[in-house]
Parts: sequence; C-alpha cells; structure tokens
Amino acid sequence: MLKVKGRIVNSVIKEDILYLHIKALSDNSLWSFSLHNNEFKKEKVLPKDIHVIWDLNVKHDILLMETMSIEKDIIQLEKENKTK
Repeated sequence: MLKVKGRIVNSVIKEDILYLHIKALSDNSLWSFSLHNNEFKKEKVLPKDIHVIWDLNVKHDILLMETMSIEKDIIQLEKENKTK
C-alpha cells in the first residue's frame, strides 16, 4: 500500500510501471511506482493547470494531458400552466 502526501488525481500504467498524477497543496507532480521492484519515486513537477494525464512517455518527456475542465450547471425548467 502506498501513502502519498496529496490526492491521486489519476493514473496511467505502462508496461510494469504505474504513473500517478498527485495534487498536493505545494505542487502538482508525476510519480512512478515500479510493479517489478516496488520502487516509488517522483518523476517531475507538473504545471498547476493540468487536470488529467491521458498518456505519457517519460523517457522522451511526452505527456498527453488535459489542461482545461468544463463545468456544467443543472437547470430546472418548469412549464407554466395558464388556464383561462
């Protein structure tokens, strides 16, 4: 079991490595956990505006990510009955 300081936002698995996107009060970071030898290490600090990492290649420093989020409001519409 891993204990992290922050909130795990999402994860991506590549071969035998689990990559964790962790948001904490101090930073937004990418960590790797090797399923082969149980090694857990910080790979890089990420910009604050990254919301989701979809795919990655750490060796070539490539991240496919989402930097914006869309918020939706719920609207309730009521039909007014006018009877004469």
